Amino acid sequence: MIFLGCKDNGIYPGSRVSRSTDDLYSHPIIEAQRNYSNTQLNKVALPDDDIIKKRTFYFANNKKQAFEQIHKANNDHCPEPKLRLLEELGTNITEVFLYRCLLEDFMGWHLGPVDRFVY
Repeated sequence: MIFLGCKDNGIYPGSRVSRSTDDLYSHPIIEAQRNYSNTQLNKVALPDDDIIKKRTFYFANNKKQAFEQIHKANNDHCPEPKLRLLEELGTNITEVFLYRCLLEDFMGWHLGPVDRFVY
């Protein structure tokens, strides 16, 4: 589930990976609110110690650019993914299965330039 909170010129994303039987809305909304609150609490000094903070502050003033990236995303013709790694990890729990999967061209959410809108 993805939630995009918008206020003035800013956009504040929140997300959660979950099952359909879970509470799908609370966590992404709370996460978006935290992103908004963090930008309000730290208006004076722009944090520069990690990409997540940089992106949060960048998109607090660049909502238009985020929506431009969303509209340009073309998911109609996604290429077939190529596996780099598929590994089962033992859990020792009955009926619980855990796999680690990486794709060849995957770019993690923590990589790329500050103006990459990941959500």
